[in-house]
Amino acid sequence: MKELGIRVLQGAAAEGWDDAGRLRLRWEPESATPEGPERPDALDLDLLVVGGGRRSRQKLVRDLEYRVDVLHVVGDAVHPASVCQAVHGAYRVALQV
Repeated sequence: MKELGIRVLQGAAAEGWDDAGRLRLRWEPESATPEGPERPDALDLDLLVVGGGRRSRQKLVRDLEYRVDVLHVVGDAVHPASVCQAVHGAYRVALQV
């Protein structure tokens, strides 16, 4: 990921959008990013991949569907599934992109 210039932020939760159209973040107190201690409050995005617990994030999907041209939703956000099914679904979407 680092070689491709893809930024990975672990321990951040999407909170919504600020007035400038940037994604607001909330951080888990004990988390740190792989790149170091930098923990931005908001991000300008070209692509967002969200991973986490096994609960649906439909609010984030609803917030994103009117802000992007194309939105692909996979895994438990679609329906409860195993990790294998979620990875396979993400793979099928990646082939389309």
